[in-house]
Amino acid sequence: MGCCNGRLEASSALQTKSILEINSTLIRIVEGDISTQATDAIVNSTNATLTLDVGEAKAILTKGGFKLRAECIEYVNLHGPLEVAEVAVTSGGALPCRHIIHVVAPIYVNGRRGEPENLRKAILSVLEAAESLHCESISIPAIATMPYAYPKDECASLLVKTTRTFLITRARRLKFLYFVSSDKFTIRYLQKARDSLAREECILDSSSSSHL
Repeated sequence: MGCCNGRLEASSALQTKSILEINSTLIRIVEGDISTQATDAIVNSTNATLTLDVGEAKAILTKGGFKLRAECIEYVNLHGPLEVAEVAVTSGGALPCRHIIHVVAPIYVNGRRGEPENLRKAILSVLEAAESLHCESISIPAIATMPYAYPKDECASLLVKTTRTFLITRARRLKFLYFVSSDKFTIRYLQKARDSLAREECILDSSSSSHL
């Protein structure tokens, strides 16, 4: 099920903090700009009209160019504003990715208004969309942290745990999954969540081996 192969790597363009393999999918934590990722898909954490113009969403829309903005407008004109945790798929526009999976992030209020469940749904919607698009690689940001105020540590933990469950139970095509952020604090929380999961995977492997 799991493997204890977390290790450190470095890249000239981006800093890859760690690697974990789950069910034949390699998970990496990357410090960098998600809009530069040349994966099959990148994820845009955005609003109901796909027009969020701050942070990572701004970088994606700006660098994606006119074609991307036009696709976003056309999608909303045809389908209407999206619900929380709903996804829309466009091309990558001028970006190096093939697809952009736009997902409406939940706004964090106090953690008792369905925020964890909505974030979990958003993560699953993204991963299911990637599978439907036959993606082998995907780059995912810390959904809902900026500017929607989701606590970075809680988001990182939920992102890693939900992804693990999906990879074990439903993933078929994904080979490379990158958690990407330019924020050092978010990277640290993702690393912590990854390390915790790696320990759990090792415990599971050891338990399985003891019964052979």
